[in-house]
Amino acid sequence: MNSPKSTLDLVQIASPCHVAWEDMTGDERRRFCKHCNLHVYNLADMARAEAEAFVNQAEGRTCIRLFRRADGTVLTRDCPVGLRAIRQRLVRAVAALVGLFLALVSGTVFAGRLKNLSIPGLGRPADAYSEWIEPGSTQAPMLGKVLCPIPLQPVLTGQAIFESQESPLPDPTPQQLEEIAERLTK
Repeated sequence: MNSPKSTLDLVQIASPCHVAWEDMTGDERRRFCKHCNLHVYNLADMARAEAEAFVNQAEGRTCIRLFRRADGTVLTRDCPVGLRAIRQRLVRAVAALVGLFLALVSGTVFAGRLKNLSIPGLGRPADAYSEWIEPGSTQAPMLGKVLCPIPLQPVLTGQAIFESQESPLPDPTPQQLEEIAERLTK
C-alpha cells in the first residue's frame, strides 16, 4: 500500500525557468536570477524537514530548484537513496584502490622472486614475442674476442689511400694449391 506523499513531493513547477543555475549569482543554497529578479532556492541542498518547512512557509512568487526521481520523490541533501549511492561509490573507489595497490605489491614481489628463479628452456618473454613475429630472428648471444677494424687513412682531394693488410694466415703450400685445384675440378 502506498504511503501518503509529503507536501514536498506534491510540489509542481508552474513555469519552468530557462536560465541555467550556473549563470545565476550566489551559493549552492540560494542564487539570484536576473531574468525574473527573484532568488532561486535549491531544495537539493536542504535537509528534507528543512525543505518541507520552506515549501509550507513560502508565499507569493517563490522560485525553487529541485530534482525529482522517477517515483515522484523530491531529492534532498539527506535523501537515503542518494546517501546510499554516494556510500556505494566511495566503497567501490576504495576497493579499486586497494585492489590496485595489492596488484602492484604482489606483482613486484613475484617479479623479484621470479628473477632469481632459473627454469631450463624458459626464455625471456621478449625473445618469445620476437620469434613469434619473425621466426628465426632470435639469435643466441655471441661471446669472444673483439676485432676492431683498422681505420683507413683519410681521403685527400679525390685520391683514395688504401693500406695493404697482411693476412694472419701463412701462404698456402704448393701441395695445398694442388688439392684445392682438384676439388674445384670435381
